[in-house]
Amino acid sequence: MLILGLHMGHDASVTVLDDGRILGVYEKERHTGARHDFFVNADDIETACRMFGVQVADVDSIAVTSSQGVPFFFESHDRFRFKVDWARPIPGLTLPAPNMIGWYDKTSEARESWARKRLEETLARGLQDGEVLGVPGRSRPIDWTESSALYAYENPFAPKIWHEGLTFETMRRAHPDGLAELMSHRAEQTGCVPLSVSLLGRDLAGVLIPHHLAHAASVYFTGTTESAAILTVDGTFDSGVAGMGMGLFARGRGNKISAFLPNFLTSANFFFGVAAALRLTGELPGKLMGLSSYGDRRFFRPELLENANSGYSKDILPEWHRFGKFNKTLRSAAYFLHRCLEAAAEEKLPINNWHLGLAEIDDISTDRYAVDIAASAQAVFEGQMLAGVETLRDLLAKAGEHTDTLCLAGGGALNCVSNARIFRETAYRTVQVPPWVADQGLSIGSALFVHHHLLDNPFAPRAELSSIDARLGPEPDAGAVRRVAEAARARGLIVDELVDAAGAVAGDILNDKVVAWFDGRSEIGPRALGGRSILANPAKAENWGRVNRIKNREAWRPFAPAMLAETATQMIEGAPARSPFMLFTGSVTSDAIPAVTHVDKTARYQTVTEADGAFHDLLVAMRDRGAPPVTMNTSLNDRGEPIIESPERALAFFETAAFDTACFNGTYVVRKPS
Repeated sequence: MLILGLHMGHDASVTVLDDGRILGVYEKERHTGARHDFFVNADDIETACRMFGVQVADVDSIAVTSSQGVPFFFESHDRFRFKVDWARPIPGLTLPAPNMIGWYDKTSEARESWARKRLEETLARGLQDGEVLGVPGRSRPIDWTESSALYAYENPFAPKIWHEGLTFETMRRAHPDGLAELMSHRAEQTGCVPLSVSLLGRDLAGVLIPHHLAHAASVYFTGTTESAAILTVDGTFDSGVAGMGMGLFARGRGNKISAFLPNFLTSANFFFGVAAALRLTGELPGKLMGLSSYGDRRFFRPELLENANSGYSKDILPEWHRFGKFNKTLRSAAYFLHRCLEAAAEEKLPINNWHLGLAEIDDISTDRYAVDIAASAQAVFEGQMLAGVETLRDLLAKAGEHTDTLCLAGGGALNCVSNARIFRETAYRTVQVPPWVADQGLSIGSALFVHHHLLDNPFAPRAELSSIDARLGPEPDAGAVRRVAEAARARGLIVDELVDAAGAVAGDILNDKVVAWFDGRSEIGPRALGGRSILANPAKAENWGRVNRIKNREAWRPFAPAMLAETATQMIEGAPARSPFMLFTGSVTSDAIPAVTHVDKTARYQTVTEADGAFHDLLVAMRDRGAPPVTMNTSLNDRGEPIIESPERALAFFETAAFDTACFNGTYVVRKPS
């Protein structure tokens, strides 16, 4: 059975799933060049099918992920659109009671005009902020004669208890019988809605999958165990619905996932709010995590180690109107930053011209107050996540459920420092975090949830995970690489078809050259894992600044090492022995890799196995030359753009930046000596 998974919010994507096997994932941003691009249209779907060798005519069903209250937008709706259709549920989907269906239809219709208005405001804001959105009408008002919008509730049929504003403390007091009943609740009744999908002249059955349920499925159904605790945490939610919009506690067993309680964690929004207050730009949470290593955790607030329903900040909110509108998901950030300002006043620090904070400075890592705020925010984030994980474990144990595996998903799980603490400090022996942990993975999760949970197909866990599992993007054909080689020669570059490309690149790295590495299929998610990478010698400390200049990044931002899995424990401790997706940090125990060792002597590392092909061969070649089998590995892209997808764009970046050599699927390119 051929299922298409669609995610139409930011980080839009299309997944092609054939009988439970992921043929490929189309990340829209990689093809438009607009980071976090959103909306999926008929052209995107056709392109994804063509890339991964299937026909739209062969598609059997569509799985769509909800977007946390953001309306669905259909441009050229005669080519692609969908609507709620209670008359055609797919197999395995249980419908709610008739009165609930009536309520859903009535309220959705009432919000149609609101949906259109919100979309127009979103597009206008994107244009104003200088963002590029992947819709043809982005430079003019939406033509509603050709386009349409649909509002879909994030979680319309949740149990009553989901609306009761539970804290972690009150959750822990739940009766075991009540927990067991919640865990037996049919997940499809907590938000899955049947759809009729019109796609390029075809009429297909589909289903709308709740956002965090898709997150949960994206990690559990691509993991290595038939039983797992699952925690999801994300950056936003629809404030008018139940707490599942912020994250959930779930359990995976066999081919079923039970989402039994929302966790009401706003940790990702907390982190985002603090990063915005420090006037970081671009990838705010990632930058805040990197900045935190420069500071002391002196502003840590233990009272924040709860979820959004805690009452710690209610008396402070009125004082925050001058800093913008803080809704419930940002309340913890408002409280935290308020306390930071109080401390600044007590210390008589000369703070003026704050956005919510700092005067304009060239290098924020030199501002002691800023880095201490960042470090303290990181400590709060870690503490909130640990509190959530321990609450989940307590609830499962009370219900008689025991597992050694924890699955994390949602954008908050990109915080690899927090992931490592969870690994070290909780009772879970295995912590799994997929490379598509943020919203680009929602299309994967929605398709897999339909295949396994709804259609009742068996789930076979993977034997082990390796970086190659992330390589689900398209692979350029030989013709594309040949055209790049021809273009490189025409521009005066030296081109060679090497038999031992990995050996040549290993030699370049050890000779202190910076290499643009383009190999096979691209990786899905925000981490470069050996498909589209910039490589450099980690033994040379100066390469930290050198590669940041190539990428036009702030000088203080750190880099990651990729290393052979069998030697990782010789350099990294306090973290999993295997980290194929670069989503854990560990303490660096060697002085041999200063360019990828952060100021706090940690590294966000990647372990590479034989399954990773040419990238593994490259590290083996370094070892054979007597060097540690470690390379600096960072994403192949310039500042503000997504990871490069095509060899043509990679060649253009190579020519304009200070690279020394490049390797395109074994085709070796080097600049002529000046």
